[in-house]
This record gives sequence, structure tokens and C-alpha cells, in this order.
Amino acid sequence: MALGASRNGVQWMVLRESLAMLGLGFALGVPAALAATRLTASMLYGLTPAGPRQHSGITGRDGGSFDGAALVQRAAAARVDPMVALRYE
Repeated sequence: MALGASRNGVQWMVLRESLAMLGLGFALGVPAALAATRLTASMLYGLTPAGPRQHSGITGRDGGSFDGAALVQRAAAARVDPMVALRYE
């Protein structure tokens, strides 16, 4: 904000960076979870792999947790006084 960014611009920047991390986490985590489920099912008797409904529910829950964490980060970034940030640097 000290260099001319608006409060909304700072919030959007933080949200964009957080969304990139979330996307990368889902892109790596969902296939790993599916592979781990299949591996575990082949090793244990009577265990069936979780279906797409369970995986989508977990993905949705994680996305909701992300929303809460990103909201806190966006608010904190927008509250920083520009002069304090410049002095710190």
C-alpha cells in the first residue's frame, strides 16, 4: 500500500498466492490419496477404497479450511500500516 496499491489490491494479491498453493496442494494430494487408498486396500483384507464421494467431501472440507485461513491472511495484510512496513524494511 505504501507503493500505491489499494487495500483491495493487496487482499487480491494475498488471495491469489493462497489459491496457487491450494491448487498445487490439491493437484499433488488428490492423486496421492487415491494411490494410497488403492495400495492400502490391496494390503488389508476387507478394506475397500473410498469412493469419489468421500474424496470430494474431504477436498471440500479442506477448501473450506483454506477459505478461513485466507480470510485471516487477507485481513492482516490489509491492516498493515504502510509506514510501519517501510520502516521495517
